[in-house]
Amino acid sequence: MLIARESIEPSSRRIYSVNFPWLAADEVVTVVTVSTEPNDGIFELVDLGIDVGGKQVRFVAYGGGSEENQAEEYLVRLLVTTNLGNVNDDCVRFIVNCGGCC
Repeated sequence: MLIARESIEPSSRRIYSVNFPWLAADEVVTVVTVSTEPNDGIFELVDLGIDVGGKQVRFVAYGGGSEENQAEEYLVRLLVTTNLGNVNDDCVRFIVNCGGCC
């Protein structure tokens, strides 16, 4: 499920927090696995972690640098497992803006 759309400038780093509205009151995230599509090495995620309360996942996104004069789109997939055994596949769509070029 697509849960957010974000934009980031090339060569910038930003901290993102992702909330999961489907979590029950007594449910927390215990494991998260992340993948990026396309995985071209330009857009990167680092410092992935689950917040202390278990309701959010945080990471730093790096916009990389677009060699072409156009915006790039990336899909970040978050495979989340909870303490109640639920597994959910959520996505955040990132647009790496090329500034005023588009």
